Amino acid sequence: MLLKHKEVKAAIDAGRAALARETAISKEWVVKRAVEAYKQACELNQMAAARATLDLLARLHGHIVEKRETRVISDVEQLTDEELAALELSLRRKAEAESGKPH
Repeated sequence: MLLKHKEVKAAIDAGRAALARETAISKEWVVKRAVEAYKQACELNQMAAARATLDLLARLHGHIVEKRETRVISDVEQLTDEELAALELSLRRKAEAESGKPH
């Protein structure tokens, strides 16, 4: 096997290390590219792209944080009527898709 040869293994390891360095994405790398994209979008008067880039930068720096509510449901009795209706509809659609015909 080729990997048992020290020279071959060293060459493969060196190639992998170089590839890792070339493809490494850090927060700093993303911020730098985002700032460049923001400037270019502004120069081209692409305000939607500029706004999206500012949004990304704000998130990267922690100025915008998405908060999500998580709740554990251990029994269907804990579901609201709207949640039960949505679950029923979802299950009906899934059954229809699997059987190929409406129920």
